[in-house]
Amino acid sequence: MLRITVKGILDHGIRFALTCFAVIVGVAFLVGTFVLTDSLRDSLNDLANDIVGRDVDLVVRTSLGEVDSQGLTFNRLPLPEGVLDVVAAVPGVKNVEGRVTAPNVTPIDGEGEVLETRGPPLLGMNYSVVEGLDRLHIQPGGRAPEYRGSFRDPGYVGEFIIDQFVVDRYAFEIGQVYRITAGNGTASFRLVAIATYGNPEKSASIGALITGFDEQTAQEFLGSFAAYSEIVVTLEDTADPDAVRAAIEAAAEEQKQAIGTEYFLTLLANPEEIPAGIRAQIEEGGGGTDLTEAQEELAKTRVEAVTAQQAIEEAQSQFDEVLDILSGVLLGFALIAVVVSAFIISNTFTIVLGQRTRELGLLRALGATGRQVSQSVALEALIVGLVSTVIGIALGYGLGGLLKWLLTVLDFGPQAGGLPLRPRTILLSFVIGIGVTMLSAILPAWRARRVSPMAALREDARLPPGSLRRRTVLGAIVLAVGIGLAIYGLLADPETNTLIAVLAFGALCVFGGVYMLSPLTARPITRALSSRIAGAIFLGLAGLLALGAVGSVFFAAIQFADGAYPAGAATLLLGAPLLGYCGNSLARSGLDNFDVVGRLAADNAGRSPRRTASTAASLTIGLALVATVAVVADSVLTSFRDTLDNSVEADYFAFVNTFDPTAGFSPEGTEQLRSLTEGDQPVLDTVVPFRFAIDAADIGGEDNDSDVLATDLANLTTHINADIIEGGTEGTGRRSVLLHTDAAEEFAVGVGDTIEVEFPGNRGDDFTVAAIYADSTILGNYTFDIVAFDEFLPAVPDAFVTLTLAESIRDTDDEVVLEFAENSIVRSLRDFPQVIVQDRDTFQEGQEQQLASILAIIVVFLGLTFVIAVIGIANTLALSVFERTREIGLLRAVGMTRGQARRSIRSESILVALFGGLLGLAIGLAFGVIIAAALPETFIDRITIPWLQLAGFLIATIVFGLLAAIFPARRAARMNVLEAISHE
Repeated sequence: MLRITVKGILDHGIRFALTCFAVIVGVAFLVGTFVLTDSLRDSLNDLANDIVGRDVDLVVRTSLGEVDSQGLTFNRLPLPEGVLDVVAAVPGVKNVEGRVTAPNVTPIDGEGEVLETRGPPLLGMNYSVVEGLDRLHIQPGGRAPEYRGSFRDPGYVGEFIIDQFVVDRYAFEIGQVYRITAGNGTASFRLVAIATYGNPEKSASIGALITGFDEQTAQEFLGSFAAYSEIVVTLEDTADPDAVRAAIEAAAEEQKQAIGTEYFLTLLANPEEIPAGIRAQIEEGGGGTDLTEAQEELAKTRVEAVTAQQAIEEAQSQFDEVLDILSGVLLGFALIAVVVSAFIISNTFTIVLGQRTRELGLLRALGATGRQVSQSVALEALIVGLVSTVIGIALGYGLGGLLKWLLTVLDFGPQAGGLPLRPRTILLSFVIGIGVTMLSAILPAWRARRVSPMAALREDARLPPGSLRRRTVLGAIVLAVGIGLAIYGLLADPETNTLIAVLAFGALCVFGGVYMLSPLTARPITRALSSRIAGAIFLGLAGLLALGAVGSVFFAAIQFADGAYPAGAATLLLGAPLLGYCGNSLARSGLDNFDVVGRLAADNAGRSPRRTASTAASLTIGLALVATVAVVADSVLTSFRDTLDNSVEADYFAFVNTFDPTAGFSPEGTEQLRSLTEGDQPVLDTVVPFRFAIDAADIGGEDNDSDVLATDLANLTTHINADIIEGGTEGTGRRSVLLHTDAAEEFAVGVGDTIEVEFPGNRGDDFTVAAIYADSTILGNYTFDIVAFDEFLPAVPDAFVTLTLAESIRDTDDEVVLEFAENSIVRSLRDFPQVIVQDRDTFQEGQEQQLASILAIIVVFLGLTFVIAVIGIANTLALSVFERTREIGLLRAVGMTRGQARRSIRSESILVALFGGLLGLAIGLAFGVIIAAALPETFIDRITIPWLQLAGFLIATIVFGLLAAIFPARRAARMNVLEAISHE
């Protein structure tokens, strides 16, 4: 039996390759995902070590208290300089270094281009002069930056160094002067050195753009005057780390009062350097030199010393959260590919075994037992799985490298690092590759063992069919369970994670139920699709494809005229011929619906409803997923438009375009905008900044690490309509908070009640609820006054700013006046070139494009299922042509032409593809509506269906059906008539 199985595989190499392809794709995507995420994780783990320092033993910093489980660095309060001397005096300490690090430090290169990234931060830091604790390593030809006075001095030109990674991408040259924006404004600096971050040989910045200054300049310019972000320590060889750690904390606590007094006196001597938060505390305390409240707040903050390993693990945990999301998404696509592959494998084995019924019967007649027959099928499945997995691992490794390169090109990932292939990846690949193949072959193998020895004597022998009644009952039960779970998710309002799990399992049940019930509908649907009405529709679609082919020629000409030669060549050489071929083929198929060829194709598609349903299953799944995403995405986009139209009253938006959640720009920029509200003829009426902080507060006395927002509460309602249902923003102040209805219900508070809020560093207060709002799309659940962030979260920048025009300008239709207003806004931000200014329409278009880009990426990944589906349909048709060799020969003998044979197979392929596409659209439409209805109104408040887009997907299924039929139709047309008639 082993020799027979192997010989059967070798004799049908093409069939074997097509069967393997489906498994190869799934395994390759799985391996590629693990290779990519493991590579990123290794690189980011190395970065975590470089961030802390490989020679560092302890890190001294302000404690976050009970807030912020992620340990986000920029939510911490700075350490006064006096702590450095305290730490250095502790026995066992060898070296200490104060570090200043700040985000949103943006240089402008020699060509005037603003440095930007897709995700990694733009960091500024001090250059270390302590050997072994340095983060930036100056390369030959450069020198350390020196202090050149206050950056506020007229004609100031400071000194800075920049990371090699930046120099490789932007126009920077040693000795030249460049503008840099940071937390305290914008100034000019001369580049004195190129450095590498973390590694003396090669930068380990992993895409971050890093700028370095001398210590004093870093403190002044980055907004950390007379203070450090953290202090790093190396210990004597004989020191006990735990004892030194405890001694540092005790000494800092003991001298806290003296350190605080010295720090505040230093600030008072330099009033322009007083941070906004401390300035607010001084003003609250009565102004002048009253430091009482500021010192009381500082006293609440504890200094902590942690091991370098703990600091590294905290950094790694932050990276892991991002990687877990990325790997989860990619693994989801990989599992979808594997599931789709399973349908193709099962269908292929069923067809092949049906063709081998006489062979199997002959083996039984010669003495093979039913068990041996089923074992031979299982062995063939094992070989398919084994070969496919080995090839899939090799291709997946290359795919991982390709994905990493793509992320690097898009500035989303590291530019260096290896591609690890871990034993876990290999083991899991074999388990899934072989396991899925074997499981897919179980049912065909079980049916094969029931073949009777007498089957060898009958020419029309077939595998014993399964019970359609049993399949129908089971399918109805599974479908009912899926629908029930979907209704539960829609009506029961479970938690987000529970909702995702319920809807995912419900979708799986719906797919399974529809798959088992679809044979009942295969014959009537394929007959309807072969009717003359359907033929007329096909002819209309063919006309659209023909117009598309002509249009692509003109589009290619436009691309050539714009200098986009590669894109133009691709459109001309690929787009136009493909659309032309598909249009021509679809027109012929439409005409076939009016004669015997169309009826023959419908009979072939409806002859075996189970086969048609199985063949179309992969396309059904793919199109259902794409349709679901399309409905949800369109609903999100529509809700977003409604929000801008109904909830946003602002005329202009100022923001930094990046995926970094901590990104923003200095409040100094906002102050420049506010200057336009002054004078006899103001350009702006009001300016409202918005700041976001992630996991930055514990609300209501609970450890809930909530995301919070701050804004100018007094002017909020003139910019954002949050649908306030109780209370208002009049009379709000530094201890006011606005709550969303969900938060108000959770904590059982109303307007006028107080709620406890704790910020990082054991600092906080009771805040009075000023209003409760219903629309959390922009504001989230908790909205504070901007002064509260100045006090408790001073390092958080302005994420974006909304602007309303002065009434005289807002009411005019004069384009010159409006253009003058916009130019005035842009000019006021000339020191902050990283800030983008857009009017409402442009802002809306940009956000819609981002959402559309995300949708396009998802559709591209899900398009993988379409590729697998094309292979499945082509495989089935090829096997079907082989199975019907004698039948096709007889038809040719009685007058069918080569063209009619070709068109018959092509029409059959279109019918199968459309059958799967219609089922997929129905399922996707239903689930898209259910998911959109189940999601919170924050995301979707109105469900819309993109009918035109769904119609485009259906047309795409026809195109895929035509592509899948190319080779099977060719084989049927070229078949030798006499050999076909004599085929057994």
